[in-house]
Amino acid sequence: MKPGRTVVVKGEQGPVSFALGTAARVVDGAGKIVTAPLRAGQKVRVYYTGPERERVVERVVVEDQD
Repeated sequence: MKPGRTVVVKGEQGPVSFALGTAARVVDGAGKIVTAPLRAGQKVRVYYTGPERERVVERVVVEDQD
C-alpha cells in the first residue's frame, strides 16, 4: 500500500473511502508488519483520524490471513 492512495472498505453501511497516510502501517492481529498485498474481500479493521470527508488511515489490521 502506497501513501496517497485511496483505500475503499466495504462496511456495514456501504463502501467507505480513506486516504492512506504516509505513516500508515498494515499489521496482523499480533502487531507484526504484513508485507503481502491486501486482497479484495479480505477482512481488515481500519484505524483512522480526521473528519468523515478527510479520513486518513493510520493503521490497518488484517484479521484473516491465509
